[in-house]
Amino acid sequence: HQMLFLGKIEFPIGLPIDVTEDVFNQIKNYKGNVEFHQMDLIQAIQKFTFQFGSFSNVPSYFTSSQYQDFEQELSKAFEKGTRTAVIRSFLKHRQIECPDLKSKLNQKTSSWAQQIDSTGLYRFQILEKL
Repeated sequence: HQMLFLGKIEFPIGLPIDVTEDVFNQIKNYKGNVEFHQMDLIQAIQKFTFQFGSFSNVPSYFTSSQYQDFEQELSKAFEKGTRTAVIRSFLKHRQIECPDLKSKLNQKTSSWAQQIDSTGLYRFQILEKL
């Protein structure tokens, strides 16, 4: 928005975190493997084990059936090793309904994320395995 309204980046806080020098250098010097896969999100959750998952906006576009499948597979992912999942969706979208996932909802962190969201358009549901 700074480029649009000011014609330049005047305030560094508006930059994505990956363009800060220290984070950029960490990414640049990363020695691990990066893989790209083209598949739907529910298939990816079924196929891969991950410690952290960030699901931004995609759940907003799920049908009710897809959302139930998403919750079911995310619940299974926590059994396989997922430690944290961040779900960001439009406010009008429903909240987590799966009892197993509800028990992992960190209300304090989720509320904090929602309060600092300057758009006021999103619901944050931060799930953590304790």
